[in-house]
Amino acid sequence: MAAISNCSSFTINPIHMIPVESKPQTILLIDDDYEELDLFEVAVVESGLPITMLYANECNRDKLKALPKPDFIFLDINMPVYDGFHWLKGIREKVVEEIPIIMYSTTSIPQRIELAYELGANLFLSKPDTVASLIAALHKILQLDWSNPRKVAEESFQKAAFHLT
Repeated sequence: MAAISNCSSFTINPIHMIPVESKPQTILLIDDDYEELDLFEVAVVESGLPITMLYANECNRDKLKALPKPDFIFLDINMPVYDGFHWLKGIREKVVEEIPIIMYSTTSIPQRIELAYELGANLFLSKPDTVASLIAALHKILQLDWSNPRKVAEESFQKAAFHLT
């Protein structure tokens, strides 16, 4: 996909916030809804920060292997054939290096959020309904200290601080 620039601000409890690095970050969005891709691309462009965006409209092993390694994966839950939980579990079992995975969904059901963390998600982001909200969320996500992604997940889940809805 296109190399794009990225990110801005949101009201949440900060967890190990650091300045956004100037080096480009690569985000892989896995979502079957092309409207979400459009929203995401607009948010990345309007944010003005350096992000290279990759997109897959399904979790297909061969398609994902062909993509460059991302810095972050945003993974939709509600997809045809296999849902995002199935792919989250598979990614965590197969990928040696821990890539931060942000579950990106329309749901805000506590049991689904808990399941996402149990299966290895680092954060849970309920899909924002505006570009400004997505820009804000992206900015906060990129400001987190990702040197230990498991720690981000543990602190986020325990404090319920990053269940962005």
